[in-house]
Amino acid sequence: MLWLVSGCGEKNYVLIDHTDGYKGPAKLNPYLAAQTFLRETHDAEVKVKNGFVKYDFETGMVISPASTLSSEIMVKKMLRWVRNGGVYVCLIERGEKRWEDVGEGCDHDSSMWRRNWDFDEEDSEALNFLLDKMNIDLVDDPSGKTTGGSSYRGDPKDPVVLGEELPLVETREIEMFSDVEDILEAQIGGTRVMEYRGNLTYEDVYDEGDYHRFLGLSHGAGRIYFITDGRLFRNPYLPMSDHAELLESMSSEAYGDIVFAYGNRRGFWSLMINYAGPALLGVFVLLVFWLWKSIPRFGPLLEIPESHARDYAQSVTNTGRFLWKYKSAGVLLTSLRENLLRSSGMFDAEGKAEESLIETFAEKSGLEVEEVIEALTRDKVNEAGDMVRITRNLQTILKSL
Repeated sequence: MLWLVSGCGEKNYVLIDHTDGYKGPAKLNPYLAAQTFLRETHDAEVKVKNGFVKYDFETGMVISPASTLSSEIMVKKMLRWVRNGGVYVCLIERGEKRWEDVGEGCDHDSSMWRRNWDFDEEDSEALNFLLDKMNIDLVDDPSGKTTGGSSYRGDPKDPVVLGEELPLVETREIEMFSDVEDILEAQIGGTRVMEYRGNLTYEDVYDEGDYHRFLGLSHGAGRIYFITDGRLFRNPYLPMSDHAELLESMSSEAYGDIVFAYGNRRGFWSLMINYAGPALLGVFVLLVFWLWKSIPRFGPLLEIPESHARDYAQSVTNTGRFLWKYKSAGVLLTSLRENLLRSSGMFDAEGKAEESLIETFAEKSGLEVEEVIEALTRDKVNEAGDMVRITRNLQTILKSL
């Protein structure tokens, strides 16, 4: 930015620095450098996935923020894939795409990272389920060295703003695969650390100490890595310390494609519900007031006159149209699902489908597991195309029994 000041016939120029941060693809993708690096060092394909990840035999490694763990069913599916040889990297904090790494508006205030979990109970439940399965306790950092942070507004030349320094971290030494020559240094932060309930073996990878910021635990034929801070693999920090060597060593265990997963796609209404609650509440109150004012009713209800008999199929069709018109399609789906579960012989009091039953449905019907999960569990259906697809899948499953 350039300012021009004139006075007494002279012109004086004052140069003011302002650092905005990354532009273009690097701003949209915080792991662009890591993906480019892996494409040079890894034989298979390196992909970016914004929706559901298919944990199949073609996928060798998945790197994703912990917030992408959507449910216990998906965690169990991921664990089965790891047991068969997959490598899963779980970035517990500060791994999502939305965080800004550099520039005067960079997000290095650790209180904001923790808030992400405090307000998202579904994501935290799935993460806690995974941690419990792996005998890990996540506790607050007792040292306090990696918590805090301040604003960098008005300081464009600060090393943190320029991406030359990674704040709120500890330098941890990690011995990769019990080889003395493979001891790597990594700068890792996070508001919480990990305690392992058990004894780590020579097959595991971890940093020394009672509290861990890096754990690579064997699980069947594969491995799960837990890292308390995802910043070490992001664009400005990959060249620091031994972060690139650490990523390369982790990917050497993967036989198949490497996928960077950023979570499920979110629709317009989902974003509105999460970020525009007060506005939606106001619209709802105005709607109720308008209905109360515009549709009054006085006097007793009129009797319904008797009419001619109707065709049964036409009555069912009219009922379906009525329910769809008044946003009650869930009644139709509930009936279909109860009939399906009853036909399978595994209908319980609460009407919940077991994980093994989902896999059986997918195998018999030829549908994807994600399609079966959607057909059995999705509640809110507002689009006609989605309703047709879910109904078709439920009928396909029913016919396959």
